[in-house]
Amino acid sequence: MIALFVRYVHRYFLRLTSAGLLLLATACSHSDTPAPAATATQDDNLALGNPSGGGLSTTTPNNYLLVRDQYTLSYNRDQGKPNWVRWHLSSAWLGSTARQDNFAADADLPSSWYQVKATD
Repeated sequence: MIALFVRYVHRYFLRLTSAGLLLLATACSHSDTPAPAATATQDDNLALGNPSGGGLSTTTPNNYLLVRDQYTLSYNRDQGKPNWVRWHLSSAWLGSTARQDNFAADADLPSSWYQVKATD
């Protein structure tokens, strides 16, 4: 009777050990297939929202929204400067254009507002 029990336990232990080793072997294997690279995109600058609720109307001259592909800003007419600027950089923006040092007034501001000059 005891010999039968020992044989049963031994067989059960061997099966359990074999299953454990098989599971361990499959868990440790890795795939040679690389993960696909994420494609960088030129994201929406206001994807997280408009911080001050600025708009495109000249009725709010101290929170006037200027939207560009490269950035978005809230312009303050009375101070002549942005309240905030929001942009998102990724590798999609990389290019070979040389740096420019040529200040230009923003032609997209309403024409009745003061246009900053390089001499200011």
